[in-house]
Parts: sequence; structure tokens; C-alpha cells
Amino acid sequence: MKAYLEKLIKVLNEDDLKKIKSIHLKVSKMKIFLAYLVETQTSKEMTKQELMVYLRVDDKLYRKMKSILLRKCYEALVPEGGLPLLDILSRYRLVENYKRELAHQEIKIKRQNDSKIKSDFYDNAITYLLRLPFSSQNIDELEHYAKLNLQYSKNSEKEVQAYYHSGRILVIRIIEEFYGRDLKNPNKILILNELKNLDDANKKLKDEKLLALSLYCNAIYVFCIERNIAKAKNEFLNLLNNMTHLDLLPTDFALSVNGFYASSCYLLNEFDEALVSYEKYVTEKNPFFFSQPHLMIRLCELYMIKDREKDALEILELHLKRFAESGEPDAVQLTSITFAKYYLFIHDLPKAFESLQVSREHLNKKFYLLHDVDQRTIEQLYFMISGDMKFARSILIRTLKFLREKVKTKELGQQIKKQEVLSKLFRAKAKSKSLKPFIPLLESVFTGYDYIYVILLKKYCINQEQS
Repeated sequence: MKAYLEKLIKVLNEDDLKKIKSIHLKVSKMKIFLAYLVETQTSKEMTKQELMVYLRVDDKLYRKMKSILLRKCYEALVPEGGLPLLDILSRYRLVENYKRELAHQEIKIKRQNDSKIKSDFYDNAITYLLRLPFSSQNIDELEHYAKLNLQYSKNSEKEVQAYYHSGRILVIRIIEEFYGRDLKNPNKILILNELKNLDDANKKLKDEKLLALSLYCNAIYVFCIERNIAKAKNEFLNLLNNMTHLDLLPTDFALSVNGFYASSCYLLNEFDEALVSYEKYVTEKNPFFFSQPHLMIRLCELYMIKDREKDALEILELHLKRFAESGEPDAVQLTSITFAKYYLFIHDLPKAFESLQVSREHLNKKFYLLHDVDQRTIEQLYFMISGDMKFARSILIRTLKFLREKVKTKELGQQIKKQEVLSKLFRAKAKSKSLKPFIPLLESVFTGYDYIYVILLKKYCINQEQS
């Protein structure tokens, strides 16, 4: 049985915990169990076996007690149940609790004949689902509820909101597609159809809110799927310059526009403009920016590119370190590899190696293809800089083989070209040739987010020349 009860009590704030403590229970073992759960919010937990011995119950009774207590806790928090219960579970970001309760409530809703009740349910179900962490989102599940929401909202005052939800879900699909760029069956046609549906809805309903979302979705599509960065940059700039549309977007989308614009500039090697845009978040003390490790990582890299070592360290120590220590695999991997780049930048090889080990342990190879390439490339550089050319070259050979076996895309072709340039550099090093002539080639191939490698390799090429 999953730990629905334990997870619920762990995250409750003081006011909600008081409601749990006030639950009236007749059975003494239930009282002891609840008291234990409340106490372990801040103290060490027993194992399941230890707890069963402590309560003097067998597995069957233990499970029954948990089920009863969970329902009583829900009733204490939200006596009326229903949508308000889903609301509070989503606010606490209790993914498994929310989805389980949603499934239970949907069974009852399906028996209803009133379309308005169904429309209200699916509208709120999606609103709450979209609050849950991005890594927990299931695009098929979201689209299931979005279609039902549209079905029961047709020709009603909620139709605009239903399409609005569909647009938000489309953004999630686009971003998932962006990160999973090794898919054998890409969803480009599906995404284009969804973009057209959103545009058609905007024309039919003539709603400014839908227009703003449609423009945002198109810009995200151009950036993530078309990979036409120059065009995406202009589309994000147009959104930034139109406060009316910006104000109509969901808050997180509106705040992300500046980040996408900055990232577009970065990818186009417009480092000064990118730096100004990222630093705008810092100047404004924007909480959105400080909750997005990937944006802070880009700023940190730009500081290294601009040789602003102290500023790079400040971002790492004051902001990215907490993500490295969070235990959340993706955040740990991304931040650890950035620490590795910084330590190579200042030539602290022992710390660079430690960070690379942490990053490797948390790498999600199945999903984040380009993160995998990034990991392999920085490992090559580490062993090259530390003098182990044989091992560096072995990683290079495996990386080239790995990339050539993947689905052929323009982007992967560029990654292969970068690895081939490194291969030429390795061969020149093996023959004791000058590495300085490689610097212009490195600058022309390692662009955008990969330009940090030019900075690291430049230092290496120059140092080899002087040694």
C-alpha cells in the first residue's frame, strides 16, 4: 500500500495539522497510530515492521487502519469533500494522493446526467492537475481530461476556459518533445494540429486571452520544435513588448517569456543581450527565476564566458547549491554538471571530478538525450585536462558511436560534428602538433549553450602551447 497517509501528514502546515490532531477516534490503537504519524512529521520514522509490532497489529489490520485514517484526515481537512479536497491536495502537490482521489471522484461524476456538473468537475480537475510538478505530469492523462472538459463545455461560458486549458497542456507536450528529442515517432503533426485547433478557437471565440496563449504556444513551438531560434527570438520579443498579451498569459508563462528571449539570444551567440535579459530577473529579485535552475545555470555559464568568476560562484553558492542538495534527480544532475564546469574553469580538478560523479549518478539517460551528450563531453574535457588522453579518447569514441546510432536530426548532426572536431584535436595532441589553430574551428562549431566548452578548451590549447 502506498504511503498516501504518511505523505499527507508530512506536508501539512500548522493550521491543517491542528485539524488532524482534533480528529475524534474511539479505538485506542487508531489514536496511537495517528499520534505517531503527527509526531514523525519532525522525527525519525519506524519501518513498517517496527510500526506493526509497536501497534500490535497484523498486515491486514495495519492496511485497514491506514485506509480509515486517510479518509478521516480528508474529512477533517475538507468536510464537504469533492472538488475542495482535490484543490487542497493539489496545493500541497501530493501527486499520488491527488490522482487517486481524482479517479475515485471521476467514477461518481460519470454517473451524473448534468453536463454542467461534469463541466465544472473537469475544468477544476485540469486546473488542479496543472499545479502538480512538471516531472509528474502525464501528457496522455492531461489530454484525456482536456478532451472531456471541451466536450462538456461546448457552447457554454466555459468554452474559452476549456480551450485555455488545452493550450497550457499543449505547452507541456511541446516541452516534453523538446527534451525527448530521440523519439522514434515524433509528435510534430499532432502538435501542429493542436496549434491549429487553438488558433481556430481563437478566431471563433474572439477572445484576447486565447489570442495571447496562441501567440505564446506558437513561439514555444518555433523555439522547441522548429528550432528556428532567430524567429523565436523575435516572437518572444514581440510578446515582451505587448504588456496586454503578457498580462493575459498564465503567470508562469508570462514570466518565462523573458527567459526564452534570453535563451534565444544565448543560442545565437548574442551573449551581451542574453546577459542583460537574465540579469533583469536578478535585479527584479524575481521568484520565478530563482525557482528555475536551468535559467540560473545559463546565467552562471555566461558569467564564465565573460570571465566573471566571482559572479558565477555567487550564483552557484547562493542559488544553485540548494538544487544540487535537493535530492530531485534532474535538478541534482543539472546543477552538479554546472559545478563541474565551474571547477574546470578555475582548474580545481578534484572538485570537478566529484561533481561529475554526482551528475553521472543522477542522469536520466532515457529521456534527456542532450544532457547525456553534455555529460559525456564534459567528462572528455575533464580527462583531457587532467592528462588522461587515452580515457578521454575512449569516451569520445563511445559518444560518436552512441550519436550515430540515434534517430537522425539536424541537431544530432551538429552534436556529431562537435565530437568529430574533438577527435581531430585529440589526434593533433597525440602527434604533438600545435593546438592553437583549433581555436577558430572550436568557436565556429561550439556555439550557443556549448560555447562554455570553447572557453575551457581555449585555456587547454593555450596551456598546452606554453608547456
